[in-house]
Amino acid sequence: MRCPECNHRQKFKDGARCKQCRYPFVFRKKQDQISDFTLRQVIQRLSDHGQYAFTATQLALEIGHLWRKKALGLLGCSVIALIVSIIAGLIVFMEWGWSGVALVPLVILPLAVWLGWRGKNALSIRKARQIV
Repeated sequence: MRCPECNHRQKFKDGARCKQCRYPFVFRKKQDQISDFTLRQVIQRLSDHGQYAFTATQLALEIGHLWRKKALGLLGCSVIALIVSIIAGLIVFMEWGWSGVALVPLVILPLAVWLGWRGKNALSIRKARQIV
């Protein structure tokens, strides 16, 4: 966890208060899927460091946008998997010939599809509204 007040890093097992400034942590990243520091960053960006007001809906949309931006998505994972499978296919071709080259995409592409779907659904707008 990273303290939004003093920027101190501490582990969850060290307590729910910052050891340096005694800031009480509200969110648990594993349970709430967002940290206090991340929420503070989103609020600072939305309000332009306190210059503008925003609604709870705008905050929830920005949190959801932040999570979708972090995930590569199905297309991004597939492109990376295609590049990795081409490189791996060239290496495998030298060892096993054409039969090895056919196996590489069959192993890597389903993994990329699974990673793309999993990352895309990390945080929905509904969950972001519950956090706010």
